[in-house]
Amino acid sequence: MTHPSPTPPRTLPATAALGAVADGDAPDVFTLGGAYPGEYADRGALLDLETVSETLDMSTLDDGALENGQIDGTQYALSTGSNALAVLVNPALFEEAGLELPDPQSRTWDGFQESSTQIAANTDAYGADGFDHDTAEVFAR
Repeated sequence: MTHPSPTPPRTLPATAALGAVADGDAPDVFTLGGAYPGEYADRGALLDLETVSETLDMSTLDDGALENGQIDGTQYALSTGSNALAVLVNPALFEEAGLELPDPQSRTWDGFQESSTQIAANTDAYGADGFDHDTAEVFAR
């Protein structure tokens, strides 16, 4: 595909790529996130990757990573990466706040909240940071 924009197709914003799909001039490979893969699949703009399984070996990919690219059980995309959530503990802050370190085998979200509150109340530190839509999903589990 030749694209008239000086921006390579793989870096087109999702809305621009959707325009290219509508014009019949979509790039062969591009990245999407959020709700966009479902929207593109609903428009029939994505290839069922099982149709190219002889060329594209997905057998070594993690099931969870594969599921990220499935819409209604059809493999339309492959994950470009994944993240691992971690909670880091500063032992000096726990000591300054008069708290014991949490037991890694029995820690809870309630304990996390209580420790964060106590650290914020008893030190110059904030207590906890980094909660966003990704950590909220983990918290909800």
